[in-house]
Amino acid sequence: MRPKIQVTWLTEGELKSGQRIDPNRYCVLPRTLTFLINKNRVLLLRLAANRGSWAGKLNGLGGHVEKAEDPHSAALREIKEESGITPNVLTLCGLVHIDVGENPGIALYIYVGETYTLDIPIQSSEGIAEWQDFSSIEKLPVVEDLPLLFPKALDAYTSKRPFSAIYHFNEDEGLKINFSE
Repeated sequence: MRPKIQVTWLTEGELKSGQRIDPNRYCVLPRTLTFLINKNRVLLLRLAANRGSWAGKLNGLGGHVEKAEDPHSAALREIKEESGITPNVLTLCGLVHIDVGENPGIALYIYVGETYTLDIPIQSSEGIAEWQDFSSIEKLPVVEDLPLLFPKALDAYTSKRPFSAIYHFNEDEGLKINFSE
């Protein structure tokens, strides 16, 4: 016979005291990034003109995890909002801690999703989703970390071994990525 499990929801004050949340320690905002694949293609979002230095560049699908939303549900919602596609499979493949030098930083949940049909994506306010061949990634105008992050995520997806990493930004040297091994 299974024991009964009682679930108790803590108030914010109880959580802070019970979990010892210290506002002087590093805090993060949760976000998702998904690479949706179909055979040898990946769905990338050509970012809208209002995206600053990333405007016109390609990135995976994703965004913020909303309050009271888990990362998996957020990834599914973002994929649907940005492409109109619902993946057949969605797997957490990695977690990247992005140190931006101050609070809050970013906890980036990396997913690989798979769709069994090559659906035509919709256009969203975030940009235009486009299917791209894996082999063309190096030649495309992509966000800075995509050429390293995409193969790492694919490897984690096929090997079923998630990765973790930390990003540091340095004005002199740019982006530094340290992957766990």
